[in-house]
Amino acid sequence: MSATRYLDAFDHEWVLEKLSAVNGNEELFQFIDGLFDPRFTLKQAGIKKQDLSYWKHEGLYENRAGAEGREWTRLGFFDYLWLRLVVELRKVNVPIKSIAQLRSQLFTMSDEDMKMIFSSRQKSYRELSLPSEIEKKIEDAITVQSELFNALFKKYFSHFSIFVLGLMLQRKRLVLSYTPDGQFHLLAPDEIHSEEQMKLFLSLSDQAHASVPLHKLMEEFFVNPFVATKEWQRVFRLTPTEVKIVDAIREKGIVDVRVKLRPEMGGYLLVEPRDRQSIEEALFEVKKIVTEWGFKNITIQLEGKIIVVFEQRAN
Repeated sequence: MSATRYLDAFDHEWVLEKLSAVNGNEELFQFIDGLFDPRFTLKQAGIKKQDLSYWKHEGLYENRAGAEGREWTRLGFFDYLWLRLVVELRKVNVPIKSIAQLRSQLFTMSDEDMKMIFSSRQKSYRELSLPSEIEKKIEDAITVQSELFNALFKKYFSHFSIFVLGLMLQRKRLVLSYTPDGQFHLLAPDEIHSEEQMKLFLSLSDQAHASVPLHKLMEEFFVNPFVATKEWQRVFRLTPTEVKIVDAIREKGIVDVRVKLRPEMGGYLLVEPRDRQSIEEALFEVKKIVTEWGFKNITIQLEGKIIVVFEQRAN
């Protein structure tokens, strides 16, 4: 898979907006810094110490500075999701060697990759219809601080971190498939109508392959009994009100609650009806809960078959 294929899963608009805004760079990197913070345990990731030791030996994981010699290892959000992916790949018998090769691809940003990324900027501007003055501002900032920009990009935006941010921002359904020839492929079911994705779908249909639904890794994070609410509150920068709404909805046991990154401020809540529960029933119940708890400035709307609940904040 090429570098640009991973970028396809990412919301360029949000990043470009941050890079073009006053203090946008600082806000963007502060947010991503938080995703690197070592706050999760192996127990929360469902991993045994002996398995991690073996995986480290085989090149599937590398301790960050300061973690060596400790009896336990703390994981950042990106590490947490990567190790959960390793667990799922091993469940479907993907060889250790192949996973190590995948890690090398995902966690390395080469100079050639950087050239490919930067060469696609103009295309991104056209697709986003950015005003020319914003394009110039971004380009000037990158040109003046090219060395610093490159260093920061390599640090913060490995293919894997870009990929995870894409899942957080867009909540696309993405499936990682592994074929007997040792190749990994990204299948996006929501884009199956495209020529590229249809061709991949037909190719996979004609051969044996193992698959892991990557979007499910993100979803399981929010129902992990070992991950406290405060942990994913910190990851998604939810307000106290948003957290209370999640707790209130879950307490009723009516619907599943997921969280999507709200690009401009933090997270917003996606409420997904249970099996056999109609969207109308779920919408009625959510509105009832929000009303009973006395929440103010809360907006509830439908996005397709998903209920979106978010807090209107004063500018």
